[in-house]
Amino acid sequence: YIRGLPAHEPGGRLDFNLVGVNDLAQIATGEVRLSLLDNSGTELWTIERNIEIPAWGKQSLPVTLELPGTPGGYLLVARYSPQGTGESGPVLSRRFLRVGGSRERYDYLEYQPGKP
Repeated sequence: YIRGLPAHEPGGRLDFNLVGVNDLAQIATGEVRLSLLDNSGTELWTIERNIEIPAWGKQSLPVTLELPGTPGGYLLVARYSPQGTGESGPVLSRRFLRVGGSRERYDYLEYQPGKP
């Protein structure tokens, strides 16, 4: 449970922009994989998109996520994998989503990269 996390309606829709930021002096290109996981680690939804971020800039990707109909704690994971050689490994961003009653307590997946 995370205090203050807003509750979303089961079966609802969540519209947001996924923003990639580039703090390098050259264009960054790669692939973004966005996944929704339930509290057992089962992947319920995923999209993959190629992205090009200008030097010293940012790029927005609009996303529409259809939320699960079952109340619970969910984890949204964005994984950016840069193209090219000599670049660092994937960049991960995680956000907890609470679907259901605002007073209910839910379990969330403790996501650990590289572990099943």
